Amino acid sequence: MYNLFIGYAGPKDPDDSVEVSVSRFLEYTDDETRMRFRDLTGDAVRKIMDYPALFMHEHYEDGAFVAEITSIKEVGRSYKVEFRQDTQVGVISPDIISAAALELRIGEFEFYRTHWAVKQGDLLDILSRHKSDLENQQSRNELPENEPATDDSEFNKSQGFIVHGH
Repeated sequence: MYNLFIGYAGPKDPDDSVEVSVSRFLEYTDDETRMRFRDLTGDAVRKIMDYPALFMHEHYEDGAFVAEITSIKEVGRSYKVEFRQDTQVGVISPDIISAAALELRIGEFEFYRTHWAVKQGDLLDILSRHKSDLENQQSRNELPENEPATDDSEFNKSQGFIVHGH
């Protein structure tokens, strides 16, 4: 499982805490998980803090980041959530977020709503696999550099040319 915060903080923000309205907590969360965490008591807080968190702005144009939640406190009709960004994971590109959205169970319209959800799935594993897949795809799409023949050189056998006729 993991926490998803959309609209509160992005990778370029220096913040280490966000304030979430109680009414926005557990939006876009499946019913079973919502029932389990609807009362944010001590046990529920400890459990939620065990899960990694994914933070991004709405539309995620500047990417996202993973963080560890260090504190959750009720402040009036809001929750103050303090976190520490995971610098080893770094910034997650919008391409990776797009590719992983379905597996992360993030609905298309969910990217346009500020909220805090608790989702099913192994966040770090999913992001790692999609990052690797994207890197592999990009390396396959790279074309070899054109190497023209030089004087006194042998025929370049590492390049091939295909001629298409009409």
